Amino acid sequence: MENLNHRSIPSLPLTNRQLLASLLFVLALLGGIILFGIATDLLGLKLPPLMVTVVLTLSELLLLIPPWYFLLRRGGTWADLGIRGFRIGYLATGCSLLLLSFFFNLAWAIFLTYFNLQGQPEVLPLFGEGPGAFLIALLVAGVVGPFVEEVYFRGFLFAGLRGNWGTLLALLVSSALFAIFHILPTTVPPIFVLGLFLGLLYHLSGSLWPSILMHAATNILALTVAYYAGQAGI
Repeated sequence: MENLNHRSIPSLPLTNRQLLASLLFVLALLGGIILFGIATDLLGLKLPPLMVTVVLTLSELLLLIPPWYFLLRRGGTWADLGIRGFRIGYLATGCSLLLLSFFFNLAWAIFLTYFNLQGQPEVLPLFGEGPGAFLIALLVAGVVGPFVEEVYFRGFLFAGLRGNWGTLLALLVSSALFAIFHILPTTVPPIFVLGLFLGLLYHLSGSLWPSILMHAATNILALTVAYYAGQAGI
């Protein structure tokens, strides 16, 4: 793989105004998703799994608009967004951070249970039932979602904010928006921590691939455990 010795993440030529517009775009997208959910509930609509899959996939892909508009169409490359080579040893770093994230999630789940609070709702039923629906869920939430979210939240937003605001503030803001984008308030802390780890991994490796792979592994593992637990009636 190329650029193995270049560990620093790219500096993106983004202004504060462009970054603010990107932040507002995602907040508007989030607001649209929430309003869509409220409207379907009020109207008593039960969307078919195919439509849910389309809506979820589209909402993820729309995150690519700011990177395309402010960077790619102006001569930027995917390498500028972190899609470039990395040293294989950073996968071990990613696994270590993933393990820390798992322990935080476990502690948070115990906290939610103690106070009778709802945690992450079941995602699989949104895609339907059976092995086919499970495979579609893996594709959308385990492949498309991690790639798109890492490109936006780490490759574009974190890197752009880092050049203007410094690494720490960029890490905090991008991780907070990453957590908020997942909507449910009780999931914000563990997703925020995951965002911190993924941003740190990108900062250390200089490539987005370790973060994408760790993000995908997190989602795929969660979906797989949920699917087989459901099959076993647990």
